[in-house]
Amino acid sequence: VNLPEDAEPPEPSEDNPQPEYPEAARATGQEAKVVLKIVVELDGSVGRVQVLKSEEPFVSAALSVVKQWRYSPATLEGAPISVFKIVNITFSLRD
Repeated sequence: VNLPEDAEPPEPSEDNPQPEYPEAARATGQEAKVVLKIVVELDGSVGRVQVLKSEEPFVSAALSVVKQWRYSPATLEGAPISVFKIVNITFSLRD
């Protein structure tokens, strides 16, 4: 479900861990951006995850962490709803 116009979007938990940088990619200087389409469920958990853009080993690193993430769920008229959310994760060697 796309976020309705008058709904409050889901907010990520501050405790959500960031993915580990894949060591093989770090050693060769590879960088990447992972774009995922996730479903934030009624209870704030991450349901279905679809990879929109990326490549290995970054996809695996991102997926293993994102599936553990928690959100305060989106709400419509005070009731929680499941919605799609686009998540961008950048793997960069320069901070």
